[in-house]
Amino acid sequence: MLFWLGCAVFALSLALVTTLTPHRIWGVGAAVGYAVAAEPARRSPRPWNGRGAVAALLGSVVVPPALMIAAGAAQSEVQVVEHSGALLLDSGSPYVPHPVGVDDCNPYLPGMAIFGIPHALFGGTPLADARVWFCGVFLASMLVAARRADLNRLLWGGISGRAA
Repeated sequence: MLFWLGCAVFALSLALVTTLTPHRIWGVGAAVGYAVAAEPARRSPRPWNGRGAVAALLGSVVVPPALMIAAGAAQSEVQVVEHSGALLLDSGSPYVPHPVGVDDCNPYLPGMAIFGIPHALFGGTPLADARVWFCGVFLASMLVAARRADLNRLLWGGISGRAA
């Protein structure tokens, strides 16, 4: 329970001190999700339980990007990834050949441009936003990791893969 409350305090602190709208939106959403996660953790004999994890995941990973997309708020990184997706489709490279300004620079490896391709193909629709695809890949990765951890626990008696 204290872990989730600590996360909630941190997220709310960020929301209160930042001047960036996307950080403020994330901070408020995550603070609520983490605070909600503390309640099932308080009632459970195990500090990490499914309901708490789902509440924290929704509050910190799913709801804030949805609110940001609805509000039209984004950090510059989102535009960089979406622009690199368009460049990849147009020229075969996600990089501007001769960058002039800071907005022309893409500090990411080429694979990140894949997340910008939906925006390049379908424009500014909410489902084409790079954050939707980031979130989807993150959640799919977490699901695979959770299932693998459960399989390891079944086969070997522990998460590390060794018998306890």
